[in-house]
Amino acid sequence: MAGACEGKVALVTGASRGLGKAIAQRLADEGATVGLTARTMEPDPRYQGSLRQTLEEITAAGGSAIAIQADLSKPEDRERLFAEMVERAGAPDILVNNAAVTFLRPLDEFPERRVRLMLEMHVLAPMHLTQLAIPAMRQSGRGWVLNITLARWRSAGWAAVFRVRPHSRIRGLRHRQGGAEQAHEKPCGRALRRWHRGQRRRPVQPGGHPGRRHA
Repeated sequence: MAGACEGKVALVTGASRGLGKAIAQRLADEGATVGLTARTMEPDPRYQGSLRQTLEEITAAGGSAIAIQADLSKPEDRERLFAEMVERAGAPDILVNNAAVTFLRPLDEFPERRVRLMLEMHVLAPMHLTQLAIPAMRQSGRGWVLNITLARWRSAGWAAVFRVRPHSRIRGLRHRQGGAEQAHEKPCGRALRRWHRGQRRRPVQPGGHPGRRHA
């Protein structure tokens, strides 16, 4: 029996560990060809997880994936990532903007470079990648964009899901996030089917660590 994402192409950022890795694995389980991206390509003792490990786990389970190293805080890396993704796997039908960086500092001690980095990762990178993905989604008549954010000062963050239709504006749904460990229990394939029908989905909450880049 074909999976819910059979024949689709997905791009997942921050796929070296955590929620991004879990989403990428689930999409692959559901039949999607998954593009994995993060800063950490090879295993590094300073970090938990790497793109190489995620890629090997997906392929060992019979899934299809490619890994592309990129620093999404740099516009030129985002352009290169998307071009390589299209060349190697095709334009994504599903885009998951999951990569993030979080620093918690007193306001009067917060350096400007950290603020700019957070703006690049949390605002500009997701917007840029979405802009790159939309033309092909509209042309094919299908597409989903999932934006995941982390609000450490709240009990949970928010995820925004956008459905792209031809000749129409992008429509969005906001989903309250639950627990990170639910990523496998809440199949992304089933979630995608429900979003396609316009139904709300019980959300997932990404894990996080203050002052660490989740990519």
